[in-house]
Amino acid sequence: MIEVLIPTIKGRIKTNIRGFWLNGDGKIEYDYLGIIKFNSFPSHKWIEHQRALLKQDCIAIKEENTLIIYYRDKSIKLTQRIYEEIKNLKKEIKKALKEHGGITVYKIDNKFYKEIFYND
Repeated sequence: MIEVLIPTIKGRIKTNIRGFWLNGDGKIEYDYLGIIKFNSFPSHKWIEHQRALLKQDCIAIKEENTLIIYYRDKSIKLTQRIYEEIKNLKKEIKKALKEHGGITVYKIDNKFYKEIFYND
């Protein structure tokens, strides 16, 4: 199953998934994320249309234990994955941002889980 992580409109729609990352100035940014599921990989044209429509710098697509981040002029494939329950939310978000530059946080049954993709 292919999952496309789609940013939602901040302030209007809150989801149980948030993506955190550091911008070019080192400031923490975040989006609420929705998921669209596909049986096969979406076309490059569809990805670009979504990125432009949502006015996003990138769109992330998850396939099993791999995350591909599509920017307008490049893509980055991350092949290592960490998924585990979070014990201290703020501390673990800051640590993941410092070590990996990004983290996805899922709230499931009043517990928080982190998913981090990176390369060795």
